[in-house]
Amino acid sequence: MIADTLSRLGRKKDITPIVGKNDAPSKDTQIDSLDNFFSTFDEEEMVECFNSVLSTENNLLQFVEEHDCFLNLAAIEKEENPLNLESIKENQDADEELQKLRDKHPDRYFIKEINQTQDVFCYVKPGKDKDEYWKIVIPTKLLMPTIKWYHIVTGHSGWNRLYMTIGARYYHPALKTEVRRFRCDACQKHKLPGK
Repeated sequence: MIADTLSRLGRKKDITPIVGKNDAPSKDTQIDSLDNFFSTFDEEEMVECFNSVLSTENNLLQFVEEHDCFLNLAAIEKEENPLNLESIKENQDADEELQKLRDKHPDRYFIKEINQTQDVFCYVKPGKDKDEYWKIVIPTKLLMPTIKWYHIVTGHSGWNRLYMTIGARYYHPALKTEVRRFRCDACQKHKLPGK
């Protein structure tokens, strides 16, 4: 996560980053000055910030919240996890599309008791064992809050990692489409050109 954050740091305006092997200076090229390289230690405030991090016994998240100098991180959003079983079950019961899917594909969608919560709507791929390979079905109302929450918790990961993380335990027919469509304002602002 720190490496990803560092990769999103700004660069000096007049320097073009090295993108590929053909852009790198040749072995014969001498570098006259280190002035062309970006360093977070060029700023006195950043040096003080890093020194504070190294000397603190607080956890890093608490430190970042208390000090506004730590790298170029976006504001830390404190979002509640939308995926508690009671909320999921309540929203599943209200989701008419999920009820239709259950009626249409009884081999894929079924009801299960999870941690003393009765009648949680679950999914299994056709041909897989319901007792071993089940996933909780995310109601449509909770789909975007779930994507946003997981995106933040996983350190603003890309769409593929985000999809794989959510898809390991949860299912929604439009999960992959919605994850690919999701846009985070902080990531769009700080994303480096390229991939």
